[in-house]
Amino acid sequence: MLETYFSATKMLGHLRSGPSGLYLDGFAEVLERQGYGPETAVRYLRAAAHIGHVMTEQCAGLTDIDLAAFDEHLRTCRCPRAKGGRRNHHTIYGARLFRRHLVELGVCRSAAVVAAPAEPKLVAEFKTWLRKHRGASDATIRLYARDAAGLMTELGSDPAGWRPNDIRGYFLAGASKSGRGTIEKMTTSLRSFLRYLAVAGRCQAGLDGAVPAYAHWQLADMPRYLSTEQVDRLIAACDGDASARRRDRAILLLLARLGLRAGDVAQLRLTDIEWQTGSLRVCGKSRYEVRLPLPQEVGDAIAAYLEGRPSACRSDLVFLRTIAPCRPFRRGDGISSVVKRLMKRAAIVTPVKGAHALRHTAATEMLRHGVPLDKIGLVLRHRGIDTTAYYAKADVALQKQVAQPWPEAALMLKAIETYLALRRATGFAMSTAECLLKSFATFAAERGQTHVVSQTAIDWAALGPTVAQRDARLRAVCRFVRHVQVEDVGHKLPPANHFGARKRRRTPHIYTTDGVGRLIEAALRLRPMGGLRPYTYATLIALLSATGLRISEALKLTIADVTSDGLLIRETKFRKTRLVPLHDTAVAGLQRYLDRRGPGSVDDPVFIDKRGQPLRYIAVKETFDRLVDQAGIKSRSGRRPRLHDLRHTFAVRALQGSPAGRGRCGAHMVALATYMGHVNIYTTYWYLEATADLLRDVATAGEAFMSEGRSA
Repeated sequence: MLETYFSATKMLGHLRSGPSGLYLDGFAEVLERQGYGPETAVRYLRAAAHIGHVMTEQCAGLTDIDLAAFDEHLRTCRCPRAKGGRRNHHTIYGARLFRRHLVELGVCRSAAVVAAPAEPKLVAEFKTWLRKHRGASDATIRLYARDAAGLMTELGSDPAGWRPNDIRGYFLAGASKSGRGTIEKMTTSLRSFLRYLAVAGRCQAGLDGAVPAYAHWQLADMPRYLSTEQVDRLIAACDGDASARRRDRAILLLLARLGLRAGDVAQLRLTDIEWQTGSLRVCGKSRYEVRLPLPQEVGDAIAAYLEGRPSACRSDLVFLRTIAPCRPFRRGDGISSVVKRLMKRAAIVTPVKGAHALRHTAATEMLRHGVPLDKIGLVLRHRGIDTTAYYAKADVALQKQVAQPWPEAALMLKAIETYLALRRATGFAMSTAECLLKSFATFAAERGQTHVVSQTAIDWAALGPTVAQRDARLRAVCRFVRHVQVEDVGHKLPPANHFGARKRRRTPHIYTTDGVGRLIEAALRLRPMGGLRPYTYATLIALLSATGLRISEALKLTIADVTSDGLLIRETKFRKTRLVPLHDTAVAGLQRYLDRRGPGSVDDPVFIDKRGQPLRYIAVKETFDRLVDQAGIKSRSGRRPRLHDLRHTFAVRALQGSPAGRGRCGAHMVALATYMGHVNIYTTYWYLEATADLLRDVATAGEAFMSEGRSA
């Protein structure tokens, strides 16, 4: 193997005849396998031969290599054949690699490891508790154990004798020598350790309160991000066909386009890339695993890197170091170092350097392009929308919507706009609230008022036609006042529930099977005969009856939402998305309508009018009312049966078909609540009151339960 690096016969003979000669061929093979270049390998092989001669002269041999003695020898080395044996990095590192190779072969004894101080028993038990009961990672356990061991070393091994002043003194002494991040981690770890000791009965309860809180406000700084021009320059700095350039480009695009953390990129495995579905499986912070879409640009960059990825390393991690030995990145620090080096190459000067700046950049870019905060939070895998809202600080256009005009403008209207902008920035639609509050602002302005006055709010709310609507109008004003009073106490909060509203559900009309059939027959007689309109309304009524969809959900259906598994209902009431499976007959009926409707793109609505536009609710309601009259359907309450009553009818029929047995009935109720998209199961239980049959079943079950209780 030495012939790969040396061609002179005399040099080969010298290397093989020396004390290290027996192991140099194997060492050369290891260097080649680990990806070292020829020039570097030659230096390391010379160093290996050199240390063999030095150890022999010192009567030590290869079984007991002393790197310190070799380092001392290099200071005054005059060995005739030690070409390149000067005291430099390559010589020292080459000797260390050769010694490691001999240790693996069992030739050389490993260096004596300095015995670590014995770990306190309480700390060992604390680590076991963290791993077993808290599911903490190894890095978190090491951090917590370090601070716990330091506390025991300082205050003694008996926690029963610890006092609050001693704990505060230890904390303040450590905080005076540490940065903000270290102090925050120390606060958390010490409190956790003290709570553990208190629960275990090893110290007095409440000692965790002796660890003072450190002044820190979450997300107080501005997000540090790059401009679009800087990101383009950074990516351009990776141009080239070299393996390192391709790797750096793939890393940059993952960070800048998907907002991944540095640790996510470092731990990305080959099996996490799902090429067929065009997605990426990421498991990062808090072990939260998601699938993210893989953009074409990012996928192309990864594929280009994998073509020239070093094959010497057998790791399944995607990204490897390009400097031998080619090993995976252990942590995200290596990824950040790659980004810092690229920033320097692209001459980009920013207050903060590293991979996380690109995560901030991805978030701010999505926000500027109008992506909602909740969607950004899904991509970035945030636990709450408050964390995502932090990036709104960088959106100047959004901030301008909140900015207040110079005084003497319409003060109340501007305050309302600020309130609406804030609520929308945190994920609320606020469409109804906007109409109500602007109407109230106009009403108050007619009275010359710039602040909310309780009586004015009551007078305006009283204009509602029903008690429920009056209550809703007043509650909208109350929510606004609670928000604005924090800044301006001149606004007065109206009394709650002034109108005495009580939530009462309107008794639903339950259509009979014959009634639904007559509605469909009446729809098929709509004009123009033979056109699409009769079949559109007939199919819509049949679909509502068979699935219990809300009319708004049915009208928003697109061709893409009709899947082989059922109907995909996207972001409906309460922002819920669900899959609604269909009965085989419903699948056939819907398919017949789609065949008659004709082909369209995946974004086209399922139900269309004669102009090919989506059906409007007001038109559907008017047409349905006429169909009810034509079908001769009457309600016992005297009110006209509604379109929404088809949903009530579906729920009642589904409950009537519930299997016997309390457990099976409960499972059926859960399935029905999920199918209908109810926010909680209590809404579904209301349908038990809808018909006499269901009420009779409830009464029978109650009597049986009470009689069983009395007999017991």
